[in-house]
Amino acid sequence: MKKIFLIMICLVLFIFAVSSASATDANQTNNILTTDMGTFSQLQDTINNAENGSTVNLDKDYVYNGGDGGEGINITKDITINGNGHILDGNHASRIFSIDYANVVLKNITFVNAKSIEGGAINSHCFDDNFNDYNNLEINNCIFEGNTADVGGAVYAYFNNLKINDCIFANNIAAKNGGAIELLDSNALINNSLFLNNLADNGAAIRHEAFFYINDIVISNTILNDNVANVDFGLVDTYGVDYVYGDVYLRSHDPLADHQIDVTPSDTSWLYYPNLTFVNVSFNGIENQSFIFNEDDLNANMDNETIRFEVYGDDVLLINTTNITHDGIARIDYGNLSVANNYTLKVYYRNLTDSDLLRVKKDPNFTMSVENILYGEDVVINFDISSEIENYENAQGSVQIWDASTYGHWDIPDYAGDFYFKDKTISIDFLNLGSFVAILDFKGDDTFYSKSIYQIFNITYYNTTAKQPVINVESFKKYFGDDKRLSFNLTDENGTGLAGKEINIRINGVDYKRTTDELGRVSMAINLDPDYYPVNFWFSGDDEYLPASAYSNVQVLIFTYPSVISAEPLEKYYGDTKRLSFNLTDEDGTGIAGKEIQISINGVVYYRTTDELGSASMAINLAPGIYDADLLFDGDDYYSYAYSTVEIEILSTISCLDMQKYVGTPDRFTVSCLDSKGNKLTSGDVEFNINGVKYQRPVRDGIAGLNINLDAGVYIITATNPATGEMNSSVITVLPTLINNYDLVKFYRNDSQFTVDLVGIEDKKNQTVTFNINGVMYERKTNENGTAKLNINLAPGNYIITSMYNGCMVSNEITVLPILEADDLV
Repeated sequence: MKKIFLIMICLVLFIFAVSSASATDANQTNNILTTDMGTFSQLQDTINNAENGSTVNLDKDYVYNGGDGGEGINITKDITINGNGHILDGNHASRIFSIDYANVVLKNITFVNAKSIEGGAINSHCFDDNFNDYNNLEINNCIFEGNTADVGGAVYAYFNNLKINDCIFANNIAAKNGGAIELLDSNALINNSLFLNNLADNGAAIRHEAFFYINDIVISNTILNDNVANVDFGLVDTYGVDYVYGDVYLRSHDPLADHQIDVTPSDTSWLYYPNLTFVNVSFNGIENQSFIFNEDDLNANMDNETIRFEVYGDDVLLINTTNITHDGIARIDYGNLSVANNYTLKVYYRNLTDSDLLRVKKDPNFTMSVENILYGEDVVINFDISSEIENYENAQGSVQIWDASTYGHWDIPDYAGDFYFKDKTISIDFLNLGSFVAILDFKGDDTFYSKSIYQIFNITYYNTTAKQPVINVESFKKYFGDDKRLSFNLTDENGTGLAGKEINIRINGVDYKRTTDELGRVSMAINLDPDYYPVNFWFSGDDEYLPASAYSNVQVLIFTYPSVISAEPLEKYYGDTKRLSFNLTDEDGTGIAGKEIQISINGVVYYRTTDELGSASMAINLAPGIYDADLLFDGDDYYSYAYSTVEIEILSTISCLDMQKYVGTPDRFTVSCLDSKGNKLTSGDVEFNINGVKYQRPVRDGIAGLNINLDAGVYIITATNPATGEMNSSVITVLPTLINNYDLVKFYRNDSQFTVDLVGIEDKKNQTVTFNINGVMYERKTNENGTAKLNINLAPGNYIITSMYNGCMVSNEITVLPILEADDLV
């Protein structure tokens, strides 16, 4: 796998390349494009002008230059296009290449932002049974990123022989099928490539569908990670009623490669599975897998996923818990809810949710007994069920009789029929010799759950000397990978073990034979994948003992204990050393040591490992504010996934407000300072920074202040707490005390005046405003409205007037126009 990672690194570098050197293939006609910027129209002309079998070399990027719905650059001849690392950009409006009946090689190209219905970046198609003669598409050292389509987010191949080597497919999207690649009646060889973060309804990375041929597909030395197909999620419906029992199903639309590839025909009677081979392929952390696909490899059920359950009664939340899917199903215990009542059940998985009416019921008391009989006698089944079931007098159940050696492995029972529960007895005649399983079914009602019960019985020849043995076996449960063995024994009717007797066992369609030891015991290893398996046991009988049989089931589970992450909300002042602490425990509260916990805070992910008590902590160095910390344990072979969210609040140790003042007024900017424990600071110097100029002022009883003597304008002031180092910024707005000063244009000797208004003080009358015109000073008193006026008796010309009051200065232009005009006399 080292080779593939080196190639991936090199390919990713192409994305960031600014320019690439031009290259040519030997013995080919080369068309070198040299203009500064390329359009699709120009590249189309170049390809049209290229000879059949030639190579086009690109030396710049190309971008689509038309409207929405572009079909792309059409290729109808055999050609090689070497991108030399350059980018072809569909501009979110067009496909890039449309290939018709041609053998094409594409290499060293980055395809981005393409958009179409079939094949976002490339559509290669042929409508001919002889597509092996043409429509061979080979793609080498290319990158496909951010392309979209209905089918085939990056590539759509129809009647093609497709070869892909050393390529990256990332962040491509198909609204329907084939997030990166859609193969329709096409062969494919995909080698040394990476599929990452592609998205589709079906076939997140790759989808294959065939109507006419059984295609050959080989995927080798390739990585498929985090490609996401849509899932089917929801509550399992209860047939014939308007409520659910509470089971939740979770199934991916992609049944291969950890839910990233889809080859499932929509109708297997006329669509074909491909000959699909995986060689050294890794997907979602499952490394280096090699196998030849068969239908048994398809598994849409999503296991070990966390489902959250909420149960409401009269709009009150009664249950809030999570559980893990097994065989695509998750369920919880409703034992604490009242029987025969309706509740609202809501279930959540990631961004999906479902809800329905939940009916809580109880198990019926349903029992049966059937005796062994001699051949020719009627089978009599005695049974009893609670008379509280709905419509007891007319309620019916069903009965089935199965051959014990084929039950669970055959579809048709030896006998099937219905009965009334009130009769309490079923009589059946004309059964052959052998061991049988009698099964009674109650379908359930509004108060009671459905229930099936069974018993094994034997039909033998009349034999006054033979004794009836018993096979004793219980339901068996083990965890995948442990060495627990399936054990059972054969005894006489008094419980004494029978030695040296051959027992037949059928499990998962395979028959085994074991011989009892001196105590009548037998055990056997169970090496099966996680699942439920019916098991049949039978003893064929001998001269001393009659035949006997038994039925059980084996349940192989993935061994995981529930785990819980818990943490208390954290409140601390900025700079305090208090840490965020959390615990990982089992369901009994015992700490789980040595497990990695993922902590996500403010978009950054951290990792900590639990100590011997299952505890871990981390320092929190965040700016003041409120944050959610997401705590995640991914689970392992022994403990389940666990998740929790805890709130962190960082309190500020320095506070200040925005300030507004007038020029010259004696205002102070103040800040309040606390230490990291929330106590007022009593010493130290606060640093104030205004436009890069720094000032130090002492703290007194938690307060520090700075006199503000600034010209009119807007300033950012930043104060730093000397104890914690926290900085806080405010806006200081200094307003001028002289306003409504406007440039003046007047004619010589007219009565126009220059005026200015005084604001920002309580007593605006009789205040002295100084005017400076070309170095000459004039003083004028303000009237009751705060307005100062100056008569302008200046010769024609342009002047600058500066108005001044208590440090505030504003300047304007005065233009004096002449009232006489004269021209030189020639």
